[in-house]
Amino acid sequence: MTKGRNTTYEERLEIVSYCMEQGNDYTAAIEKYGVSYQQIYSWVRKYNEKGAEGLADKRGKRKPESEMTELEKLRAENKLLAARNKRLETENAVLKNSRKSKGGGAKRCPAGISLHLRSGNAQKRMCCYRNLRYFKSEPIQLL
Repeated sequence: MTKGRNTTYEERLEIVSYCMEQGNDYTAAIEKYGVSYQQIYSWVRKYNEKGAEGLADKRGKRKPESEMTELEKLRAENKLLAARNKRLETENAVLKNSRKSKGGGAKRCPAGISLHLRSGNAQKRMCCYRNLRYFKSEPIQLL
């Protein structure tokens, strides 16, 4: 099976109009434009339900803050605060574990702990910390 090709809004509109002019003959559209049956069928269905607006690609686009309602602004802020809270909870857990470890890992390499807390995801930070207890070189300065 071949990988589908990228299409623009205008191409999708042209393909759908051609397919509908041919009496929903998907095979003719497939041969002419080189797009899969599933994709053409999906575009025709979207066009019939929502019109030309249904063919627009709206993935990954956020609304500008000026267009957001008050509720949407609060939800976005809540999402940011929840992510920050999760990061801080992970940081606290790593620091607590470092105090409990033999040899006081936090005393040995405090810069290493902050380096791993600033990068990557929580799982990676906690796993990488185990190796920091044995790391004896000078702390790394972050820019």
